[in-house]
Amino acid sequence: MTESFLGAPNPWISEEKSLGALGNVLSLAERTGHLRRVDLEVNQIIMDKATKDITHLDILERRIGKLNELSNHLQSVIKNKDTIINRLQQPTVGEGLKIEATHHKFVAGLFPMLAKCLAQLNSNLDNIDWIANLDLSDGQLDRVLNEITTTLAQLQSSCQTMLQMRDVVGDLHRTRLQLDSTMAGN
Repeated sequence: MTESFLGAPNPWISEEKSLGALGNVLSLAERTGHLRRVDLEVNQIIMDKATKDITHLDILERRIGKLNELSNHLQSVIKNKDTIINRLQQPTVGEGLKIEATHHKFVAGLFPMLAKCLAQLNSNLDNIDWIANLDLSDGQLDRVLNEITTTLAQLQSSCQTMLQMRDVVGDLHRTRLQLDSTMAGN
């Protein structure tokens, strides 16, 4: 404790609370439980920020609107799938892309990626069509998720089996090489 000019300790000043008025406010808030309320409010704000993308209606409505736009666009692509495929398969005789020399390198790198996307176009369109026709109402989502989980578990067990077979074949190969080397040494 600090002492006053008469040498007596000052009961209002403590060395533990050297923050002055702010320290007094904090200690009072701590004793009355207000700090716990503030911590709760801070945690609520943090949780609100962390979950606002799935709990705020305005964000959900914007996402639903974007999904509807995307769905409409994909539906038009599905409807015009044959026309798109026919146009993509026809050669462009006499037509060329005018590209500045500075951009040629980038366009040349784009065409292999574009060819890969076009090769997978049918399967991607089939996947989009399947998703568009998928009915997830009345517990269908749980059934689909269970099927996916089962398939992933089967793939994982198949992968483990193949890895074990690879190890066994490797061991057999090493054993055979050792036998061959011992037979050659005799």
